Amino acid sequence: MKNFAQKMSLCVLMLACFAWPQCVLQNVAQAQDAPKKYTLQGRYPAGRYEMLMSMKSNMTTEVRGQKMPMTQEQKQYMEITADPVADDGTQTVVMEVKRITMKQKISLLDIVYDSDKKEDFENSPHKMLGMMVGLKLTMQLDKDGNVAKIEGFDEFKNKLLAEVPEVQREMMKGILDQMDDESFAKLCRQDMMPKNAVAVGESWKMETTSPIPMLGEMKVESDNTLKSVETVDGVEIAEIVSTMSVKTEAGQVLEAGPAKMKFGKSDTRGDTVTKIEVLSGLMISSESEMEMEMDIEMALGDSVQKPAGDTEDGQTEEDGDPETAEPTMPSMTMKITGKMTMTITQKRLEE
Repeated sequence: MKNFAQKMSLCVLMLACFAWPQCVLQNVAQAQDAPKKYTLQGRYPAGRYEMLMSMKSNMTTEVRGQKMPMTQEQKQYMEITADPVADDGTQTVVMEVKRITMKQKISLLDIVYDSDKKEDFENSPHKMLGMMVGLKLTMQLDKDGNVAKIEGFDEFKNKLLAEVPEVQREMMKGILDQMDDESFAKLCRQDMMPKNAVAVGESWKMETTSPIPMLGEMKVESDNTLKSVETVDGVEIAEIVSTMSVKTEAGQVLEAGPAKMKFGKSDTRGDTVTKIEVLSGLMISSESEMEMEMDIEMALGDSVQKPAGDTEDGQTEEDGDPETAEPTMPSMTMKITGKMTMTITQKRLEE
């Protein structure tokens, strides 16, 4: 026991001095047994890619006690071209919308739309959706793979306003005036990748805020965990599980003639599973299941007389004299609730 204690004391002393070979070898062995950590970031290796974004929703709109169900399935087909990463770590990526399809059912009304079919484009009430086909955005990514700058949205906005029917132009302009290249870039800067390397099972939190048209400021909070890393065909694939909360406060008021629309608070919560290639940073897929609530207040028609009734000082108005009555607008509040699923997949295109 005495000899053992002496050896242990000597080992501790040598370890403190970084000079005892056995202890150094033991330390190396322990380091090899430590969990492997992975540096994760979103990137596009140079080349061309096809992205498919599929969204399904099952929503209910309630107005004055009346409920109206709506189901919708929408798909957007996009092509992405990525330049090689520059010496300073930045990268240019171009995304172009190639095709949009949609199936929508509102009560007894069925709507089917495909931007590739000319008859659908000309006759569909969703013609404006088809105008997105051909939209080309040039994105500048910073050294961390986040969107730093976007070009092309301003040009698309001007084109859309020129082609949209006049009856819809005023309200559409109110929406699009809140968006430009800079604000669109801010909206795309939502990033859930960890700042430091993480091991399987480790978690990290992310919080971001950004302006969003109509809805005001959007706050995104997410709890993320690196669930697993598996090797598929020689490529390490990381799976990230995120629990997300997306909230907005009262948004802007949109006006179109005598009609007004104001978006109230919205609350969206759910889970997302994302798979990326560890080495290249390419996102392979992302699947989200979300539940949402939103209030929209609408005022319709011309100003009308305020009916006779109690005033602020407790007195009673005798009648609704137009000269003394306070002009108001009839209004109603729509409450939208429901569930959404969104799936994004990407694959390389052969050159």
